[in-house]
Amino acid sequence: MNAGDVKVGKAMIIKAWEATRSSAADEEAERWRRKRQKRLDYTRARRDRRDERERLAATASVPDAGGSVTSRREGGGERVEGLAEGVSNEQDIGMPEPSPEFEEAIDWSARAARALREVKARRQELEDGYVDLAIAEARRQEELAAGSAVGEFTTREGVARQLVTAAAGLEAIGEAGVAHGDTTALCSGLGPGGGSNGGATAAGGQGESGS
Repeated sequence: MNAGDVKVGKAMIIKAWEATRSSAADEEAERWRRKRQKRLDYTRARRDRRDERERLAATASVPDAGGSVTSRREGGGERVEGLAEGVSNEQDIGMPEPSPEFEEAIDWSARAARALREVKARRQELEDGYVDLAIAEARRQEELAAGSAVGEFTTREGVARQLVTAAAGLEAIGEAGVAHGDTTALCSGLGPGGGSNGGATAAGGQGESGS
């Protein structure tokens, strides 16, 4: 075997190795793609099932909310066979009929119940987004205070509005603790000396929203 044959043989070996490696990489990438797609399909199906359960629960909990209702039992007061003369199947007690204001309040109660269920279903996304935004804003203000950046020290209006709105949702579902920098992971996320800024940003965002 001469030197030329050896050189050609090495080149062929290298090409075969590269082809094998490329094939293995393609198979691995395809395997991860299938795995990711399977996870996405499972998550989507679970979300659809959850939404359907919530829709059915909302429908069942307030069957006629917002509609015209009456306090009298259907068919009440009619003569029923087998009862003695003068005896009714319903007591003759005047029940107050719902006022338009009461019916409107019922309608709003139903909407509020549905809205709370929606917020609870998205609690984790709301918490994560709130904390990430509050930490980012607190760090921005720390950089301003350190002189490494220039700009207004007040919370940006858009950021403040998001923080206040998210905090209101968390408070409505009993997760208000997330909105207080001194009682959650917000302080630890800010690092040394960042707790006061974070607390002011999170809890005081509403006061600064007019900036």
